[in-house]
Amino acid sequence: MACKFHLGDKRTKRFNDKQELAEYVQNVINENISGGKATVKLLANAAPSEAKVVMRVSGDNLDRLREVKNALEAEIAKIPGTSNIRDDMKDETFQLEVNVDEDKASNLGIRKYDIQKQINVALYGSKTSVYRKDGEQYNILIQSNIGNTSALENLEIKSSITGKKIPLKQFATVGIGSKLDSIGTYNGEQSVEILLNELPGYNAVAIENIIEYEVLPKVDTSGTKITFDGEREEMATTFGKVMLLAVCAVFLIYIVLLIQFRSFIQPLVILVTVPLSLIGSGIGLFIFKKPLSLTAVLGIIALIGLVVKNGILLLEYINDARKEGYNIDEACVDAVGKRFNAIILSALTTIVGLIPLAISGSGLFGPMAISLMFGLLVSTFLTMVVIPVIYSMIENFLENRNKEVLIKTEE
Repeated sequence: MACKFHLGDKRTKRFNDKQELAEYVQNVINENISGGKATVKLLANAAPSEAKVVMRVSGDNLDRLREVKNALEAEIAKIPGTSNIRDDMKDETFQLEVNVDEDKASNLGIRKYDIQKQINVALYGSKTSVYRKDGEQYNILIQSNIGNTSALENLEIKSSITGKKIPLKQFATVGIGSKLDSIGTYNGEQSVEILLNELPGYNAVAIENIIEYEVLPKVDTSGTKITFDGEREEMATTFGKVMLLAVCAVFLIYIVLLIQFRSFIQPLVILVTVPLSLIGSGIGLFIFKKPLSLTAVLGIIALIGLVVKNGILLLEYINDARKEGYNIDEACVDAVGKRFNAIILSALTTIVGLIPLAISGSGLFGPMAISLMFGLLVSTFLTMVVIPVIYSMIENFLENRNKEVLIKTEE
């Protein structure tokens, strides 16, 4: 089924991102469709794909699960920024219930097998033969026209023992009951998942924190266990792995620099610039009001290589100047003067290339581009100051210490 939505005048009806468009369509559906459920979903960029806020209610009593679920959904709906609150508990469906008086049935010569088989045939039909035509065959299904409980009560059950037909109502009662077609489980326990989306401009992690620390204390959840499995938990799991890999990457970079400069101290001077990228990335994400998502962290990690590259160039020129006879301070000033234009221009070209991605409105690549741009911008300028200063401090300290050792040796 295809649906067409009128979004108004193209010149006046604009959406800042896909999330705003999805929210608009969801509101239109909610206002015009009754007696059913319709959910607008965007293609997921990463797990969790169904919703960014997911909480699970587990317990042994299904009725208690339903009570807690309803209470939580009512409280969550009051939180600003929440949308499309739903759960995976199936609605109850109605079914025919046949309660057999086994003693009466046995006295009449009716077995359970007779009752089950003949009621099944009456309600669902039975394949009796095959109709063949033009090389094709079609099953012939015989089915009764029973459409209500009174008709089923008058169904005559044939005894496989006596051969007599006896109306079902003489040894059984027929009623209508409700049941759940399926019951969700998690780790062997009955469970219900509550899912919700956030409106544009709101943060899923912040909403989840509000639910855990403000909503749950107000709701009676006794007899159930509440767990969260949304973006917050996914970020915590993924961030742990990513940060471990980042530490390994920094260690490998240190080994490479150790081989290149043949010094234990100078690689550490270069790696001091790595935390500087965090300052710029944090400022950029704050200005553009972007969350610290997984892609933003990946952008920060990617900055490690870019920042280290600038540090290597600067330190290499400082060492060359020292070999030419410059003192420590003169070598630092000379290296900055010679490499300033090259380092700044290479950083600016990278930043300009990331601008289209940053302003694209993409929830996946936008935070990564912003963290790269601002992290590189701030760290580049700070690198031109921090590396010469730290290098000068360390080298002056080492030279003074060597002089003191030499003087003591001569004495």
